[in-house]
This record gives sequence, C-alpha cells and structure tokens, in this order.
Amino acid sequence: MRRVYKPTGFVACREADFPYRWYPHLHGLQLSDKYIYDSVIQPSTIPRPGSPPHPPNTRTGSMIHVWMREAGFDVEKVVKGAGTEVHPSKEARRRWVDAGIGRLVDEGVRKRYVDLGATGEALEFVVRDLER
Repeated sequence: MRRVYKPTGFVACREADFPYRWYPHLHGLQLSDKYIYDSVIQPSTIPRPGSPPHPPNTRTGSMIHVWMREAGFDVEKVVKGAGTEVHPSKEARRRWVDAGIGRLVDEGVRKRYVDLGATGEALEFVVRDLER
C-alpha cells in the first residue's frame, strides 16, 4: 500500500478476523470457520475444528493498523475502527442461516469444501448447527 500511496491520497482497508466468534460454540460452526479459512487464506493442518485454523498473529482484521505502521504510515493520521454483525431477531437469523445453507448446497462451495477435506458428515454437522 505504501509503495503506491500518493501523499495527498488515502488508503482504505477492511478485513475480517478469523475465526469468527459464535455463540453457542457448536462443532458445525467451528467446522464452517475452518473451511472458510482454508478456502480463503490457506489450507490448515489443525485437525480439531474447535481450534483456530491459523498460526498466531494472523488475525488480519486486528493487524491492519500494525502493518500500516510497519509500512511507514504516520500512525497519528490512521483512523481505526471496528464493527460487528449481530442477528438479534429470529427473522434476521433465519436469513443468515438460509444464506449459509444455500452456500453449502451450491455445488461450487460444496465442492471446494470437499476438495479441502470436508466429508459429507462434516457438512451435515455444519447444516445441523446452522439450523440450531
């Protein structure tokens, strides 16, 4: 970013933290995190889905401001923020669940997860726990 940044310009960044925080802590949701991480970031060798599927210090959303400092940006001019997504109503959760299950039914996502080692049983756990 710093290399192509113009002194009169600005850099805007947004990144998520993995793994997501779920409540309740369900096996299928942790499996979902693992396959999302494996498909987006890199395949992990962590066998337990309850464990973070990444090495320490790779929580990218939490690290952007650190990387900006390391790249030489003036930290006094960096505006940092954070957000969260909460689904408090049954209707909002239902939309989120339907979208998640729809992605697993989609052959592209399902195939990618299977290529990463997901079994039919694992995908059933994900769907079951999304439905809870």
